[in-house]
Amino acid sequence: MRRFDVASFDRYSRWTAAVVVVWCLGLAGYLLAQSDGPRFSTNPNVHQTGNAGAGRDVFRFETFGNERFWTDAVRLPAGMIASNFTPVRALQNGLHIDSEAIPANLREALVAELRTDLSAARAPLLNSVSTTVALVNANAVIGLPPKDSNGDGRIN
Repeated sequence: MRRFDVASFDRYSRWTAAVVVVWCLGLAGYLLAQSDGPRFSTNPNVHQTGNAGAGRDVFRFETFGNERFWTDAVRLPAGMIASNFTPVRALQNGLHIDSEAIPANLREALVAELRTDLSAARAPLLNSVSTTVALVNANAVIGLPPKDSNGDGRIN
């Protein structure tokens, strides 16, 4: 006759209890996954509909008070000039230009140059940093509103 070992029984009972607990948790998860979906037939959180034009204006014109950071600390206007940031490079980097904000004579010249191969010889305005500054001063670069801090009519 075999002798009953209490230590071995204790080890097997712990293992069996662990298997049973894992199996019960799995069964509970399966049963919960079979539910009919959310309790609400409609979204209980009412979403507000806003004014798209006002949102566009915030994106275009609001600086949230950080213009001193961009002009004084980062020196963005000086950096555009120093790095030779032309309108061609601006467009290649994903900046968007509002054609309605560009003065009519400049807009016509830029449209004519856009129809060329964009080389410096055939598109001098599109390859000039002064044109980039003119576009920023005209508030034609979307998301980059100019702020004139000293009243001279240009970004500083």
